[in-house]
Amino acid sequence: MRKQLINKEPKQRAVFRLLFGIISLAFAVMISFAACKEPSSGGGTKPKPDPVETFVPVTNITGVATSMTAGTPLTLNGTVEPSNATVKSPIVWTVVADQTTASSSITDGTNILNAMEEGIVVVKASIAGAGANKAEYSRNFTITVNPDNTPPTTGDININIIVINGQGIEVEGWLPVLDKSLGIVNITIQDFDTALWFLNGAHQEPGKTFALDLSGLKEGLNFLTVVVEVNGLEYSKKLDFTVTDEEE
Repeated sequence: MRKQLINKEPKQRAVFRLLFGIISLAFAVMISFAACKEPSSGGGTKPKPDPVETFVPVTNITGVATSMTAGTPLTLNGTVEPSNATVKSPIVWTVVADQTTASSSITDGTNILNAMEEGIVVVKASIAGAGANKAEYSRNFTITVNPDNTPPTTGDININIIVINGQGIEVEGWLPVLDKSLGIVNITIQDFDTALWFLNGAHQEPGKTFALDLSGLKEGLNFLTVVVEVNGLEYSKKLDFTVTDEEE
């Protein structure tokens, strides 16, 4: 009897070891599986990273005017391509002086081009950070300035003064060609009670109307400066005009 018990003991130990090994392996698998499903320290599942935004550069600007009339302001506008470009504004306009033949300028802080004589104006449109590798995108445009063929005025002039975003003024209704045969032309501003006037740099009598005596002016280019006050600030605009003498 004792001998039989002794013979069974090693078998029992082997079975126990096998069962213990199986249980240990199963426990280890359960712990490993639980660790894989353990939530992040913030709770819940880990958030997916935000998708990287693709930068789409500007490749072209189209629709810019190719001509204008001397003495008539031109509003510069363009269409940015492609339509889904990441950065499409603001478009900053400047005159390329070394490629321009006509006397011209762009009113500060605006997209309004002024040209007072026949010729060519080259303007540059630029958008910061809009080009390839987020560099500046720019393109030049050539605008032909045609002469003003409007006949000289035969009477007085009424001009409208427009204040632009508190940065300056523009004038509508000005005629850049005046013939000496008109004698005295009365220039009246609308929407303002008074103004300061300067003829070729010389101070004139202030008032709502300025009497421009053409007989005493030289032929060719002259200029009249009008100054108005808006909300306690003075704004001025230089009005170039050409004096002709058809009788000669």
